[in-house]
Amino acid sequence: MLFTCVVEGNLTADPVLKTTDKGHTVANFRLIHNPRYRNGAGDWVDGKAVTIEVACWRKLAEHVAGGLRKGDTVVVEFTDIRAYANGQFSNLIGNASNVSVSMRWATAASAKSRPEIARPRVDSVGDAWTGESGFSRHPDDVESFTADRETVDAF
Repeated sequence: MLFTCVVEGNLTADPVLKTTDKGHTVANFRLIHNPRYRNGAGDWVDGKAVTIEVACWRKLAEHVAGGLRKGDTVVVEFTDIRAYANGQFSNLIGNASNVSVSMRWATAASAKSRPEIARPRVDSVGDAWTGESGFSRHPDDVESFTADRETVDAF
C-alpha cells in the first residue's frame, strides 16, 4: 500500500448490494464531497463538488448496505482511487478499505459483529510454573469463574 486517501462526504443514494459471479458481495454508492472555505472577507464559500464512485467488498459491503442511507455523512478510507473523465466532468472511482459514520453531524452506535469461534473444552488447567493442577471445569461455566474474577479484580 503506497498511500491512503481519506474523504468525508454525503451519500447521494442508498448503497446497492450485489453478488458477483464468483460469490463475492459488493456494495456500490456515490459519495459527494463539497468543500467549504472562508474567503478573504471571512464569508463561507462553496468549493467545487467532487463525486466519487465507491465500491466496498465482502463484509464491509454487507455492513455498509445494512447501515447507511442516502444523505448520511461518512468518512471513507481508500487505498485504491483513480480519476476518470465522464463527458465534461472529471470524477473519481475507488475501492474503500474502511467506511465510518462522521460523528461531526450525527451520533452512531457500534454493533460489532464477531465470528463464532468454537472453544475447546478444557479438562484441567494447571500452573505452568509450579506444576500444580488447577480446576477442571469448562470455561463456559460462569459460576466457576466468578470467584476468580472477584479475586483478580481485588488486585
